[in-house]
Amino acid sequence: MPFPPAKIHGFIGSSLIGTEPFDPRSWSGISRFLFRECEAQGMLHGATGGEVSGIHRCLLLVRAFHPTREVWRLRYYLSTSYRQALSEVFKPTVSALPEGVDVLQIGGLFNIPSMLKRKRRSFSYHDGNMAMRLKNPYASSAVPARLAQAAMTYERELYHRLDRVFTMSEYLRRSFIEDFGMPEERVVFVGAGVNLETLPPERSDKNYNSGQILFIGVEFARKGGLLLLDAFAKVRQQCPHAKLHVVGPKTPFPTGYPAEGVVWHGNLNKQDAAQAGLLEHLFESSSVFVLPSLYEPFGIAPAEAMMHSLPAVVSGAWALGETVIHEQTGLHVPPGQAEPLAEALVLLIKNPGLCRSQGQAARQHSLKHFTWQGTVDRIKQACAPQ
Repeated sequence: MPFPPAKIHGFIGSSLIGTEPFDPRSWSGISRFLFRECEAQGMLHGATGGEVSGIHRCLLLVRAFHPTREVWRLRYYLSTSYRQALSEVFKPTVSALPEGVDVLQIGGLFNIPSMLKRKRRSFSYHDGNMAMRLKNPYASSAVPARLAQAAMTYERELYHRLDRVFTMSEYLRRSFIEDFGMPEERVVFVGAGVNLETLPPERSDKNYNSGQILFIGVEFARKGGLLLLDAFAKVRQQCPHAKLHVVGPKTPFPTGYPAEGVVWHGNLNKQDAAQAGLLEHLFESSSVFVLPSLYEPFGIAPAEAMMHSLPAVVSGAWALGETVIHEQTGLHVPPGQAEPLAEALVLLIKNPGLCRSQGQAARQHSLKHFTWQGTVDRIKQACAPQ
């Protein structure tokens, strides 16, 4: 029988998602909130971040070279050689862990279980995996077939060594079972929390008459932003007062797309007081949140919007179909279709009462399912001895 974990030690690595466990920029802040809540609940022994460096990194970069930058990047980070080297970075920390401390690694880029010599359990936590990456039309074409096969083999071996795999969504849980052959009982959907330092207060007096729509997403095209601009032009024909606020992209407003009524805020840094204040104001003043992603393995932004009592219009696919409950906490629309998206936005903008009822239900749903306290509670329960 496995012994109950007195503590867990967390690991995060690679510049792809971050090398500092408590840095707000690591894994979009997820590792910071996760490990802080583990610490608050008395679970955390410590957390370690790492990356391959020095001459070893240079040699791996040379070996992975490709004239196309994106392919070079993928060949480097997804190669078995890099993953093995990254695993070695953590070896001294793993070897020094005291008895009774289990390990929790973020993602599947390295293999902590392969270096466990003393009896301890190992877990991992994910918003995606290699199989999901290959289903992403915005990334799969850049992954060479040989590299994809090797990466799938590497991750399959890793996952089968783990005692539990924790996922942010049921959709992802099914991928581990179906794409990697994991036993169902060893893959556990634990969810995720919103990346907010403090939860916003309930606003019973919130005004849903503003006609303001909020979009948040760094990868504008993949998140359905270009489609949204076309749909919003249709919305303006029926709702001339409507305004679309775009937050997240680090790129300029795309040329050749309708711009009337669109406010382009660019990337807002939550660590900057003024920018964080602007983002909070946008949550409070908007009537609807929208994320019509063309591909989305998870997406935490709709959960944050729902926490602010906003109904969310999202693509009814992937994990987004779980995050937002159709006609209860928002609306689902088909990915890639501007007309249904425009119709959904018009329906909500023209019906402030519907926005209110769905927005209030959205907040309650988010409080129940998207807090880090709840996520860590579920992790603790899954780690308990059977």
